Amino acid sequence: MLGAILLTGFSKCKRQEMSVSIPKETRIKQLEETLMTEVLIMSRDPQFRSQIRDECIKQEKGEYEVTFEKIINLNEGNPAFSSSIGKIKTAVLELKNIKRTDPVIFYPRAEIYDDYRKKNNNLLSNRIAPEDQYVPAGTYIPPGIPTAVYQDYYYPDYSTDGYTINSSNYLTYFGNINEDYAWENDVWVIGYGEDCSSGNLVDAPPPPLNPERTQGQSERGMIIQCTNLNSIEPWLSGKLEFKYTVFNSSGATILGPIAGGRVKRKYFKNQQWYDYNRFIGNWHTSTFGNWMYEHWIEEDGGQSSSITINMPPPQGYTGPTYSVSLPSKNRDDNLGTVAVQFTDAITQIDNISYANVKRKN
Repeated sequence: MLGAILLTGFSKCKRQEMSVSIPKETRIKQLEETLMTEVLIMSRDPQFRSQIRDECIKQEKGEYEVTFEKIINLNEGNPAFSSSIGKIKTAVLELKNIKRTDPVIFYPRAEIYDDYRKKNNNLLSNRIAPEDQYVPAGTYIPPGIPTAVYQDYYYPDYSTDGYTINSSNYLTYFGNINEDYAWENDVWVIGYGEDCSSGNLVDAPPPPLNPERTQGQSERGMIIQCTNLNSIEPWLSGKLEFKYTVFNSSGATILGPIAGGRVKRKYFKNQQWYDYNRFIGNWHTSTFGNWMYEHWIEEDGGQSSSITINMPPPQGYTGPTYSVSLPSKNRDDNLGTVAVQFTDAITQIDNISYANVKRKN
């Protein structure tokens, strides 16, 4: 049962009742369980499953997700859902008071439907994309009965427990869910939207069609290779949202903080490089110095906070260490800072947390 736990005991012949408050994390899990249970009950209706898919494809906040507030607004008048919607409304209100953010359903496989729609004259169809190797091309099926998982409860290998609903409307353990399964099957992630900066609420521009390096005077950056993708952004959180800042050798800002835009995970898988192709400037040592610093954040939102960046001179140089404070959120990942020297080869690769970065002309 949800709510406060009621402990009843006897002291001699007198009955005593004592209300014990539940720890915040326990209460959050109870409320999330309510959301999971009720949307799985509603998911028996194929129109509701299609509604979730269609709303997630809209990416109203840049991700394949739909808020529970939107689910309430769309279904409050449906008498078949009245009981579930009432429980969802109560749980959402309490969760927002605790977490200060909107609970959502994130639907990874919506990306497959979205890619198919874009390839077929923007028509939204129940057809599964040809890329889905488990469903033959030309097969028409609606979104299936989903398996649900929690966003914030996963194992060290980033797999997590999946749940379905039984005939008595109780959650039933389905099995272990990993990233590949979630993108190939119907999995709903019960979690929270990422409150990113405005530039990361839209998709990033595609990388250049011809990313070959050329020698020239211009300096371009924001090029990254994720060596441990899930450590930067677990698959339960969806797309990646990087923020990039460049400083000169005196710690003054040259570029940024700039949000690159949301990028689908498939572009980072198998340690692919992603090139945001950001122009930094024409590097003259008289202007920028003998080196630059670049700093990387992966945005996850949360409460307002800040990050302090320390910038010592590179090895072989002497001089002061500069410190700069950048605004951030408490769930953001501070991936680190690198010093790029003017004498470095343009092909040099530098390391930050769980990633490599580089420049080009």
